[in-house]
Amino acid sequence: MSQRDGDLLWILDFLVDCESTPFATLFSSIRRDADSRLPSDVGALFRIVERFAKAGLLDARSLSPEGKLRVLDESEWERLAQEYGGWLPSASESEVFRDRSGLWLSITPLGRAKWSALPESDVRPAN
Repeated sequence: MSQRDGDLLWILDFLVDCESTPFATLFSSIRRDADSRLPSDVGALFRIVERFAKAGLLDARSLSPEGKLRVLDESEWERLAQEYGGWLPSASESEVFRDRSGLWLSITPLGRAKWSALPESDVRPAN
């Protein structure tokens, strides 16, 4: 399995049972999970999530000032990457919980189909 496939499987496995998850929560979970093969660098993880969202495997939406979720355009991807890089590496758990940058992720039907087609042993290492 390639590193890219391993990255995708870990992210899909994390999101498969969630309706929607903030990016900061995903990052925090990876930072705490010794089994994760994903980078604990905010920028690297953000680019992986962006790539998978653009491939249609993840739905990524940002929270507007009015509290509505909206699809990201190119400039918003860049803005959010910079924002997260500025505060998330040193964030407390309460700051992670609030995720002030507001990127929400969910698995798409295509991502769910890819996840469900894989043997469980390929998704995450057994504990």
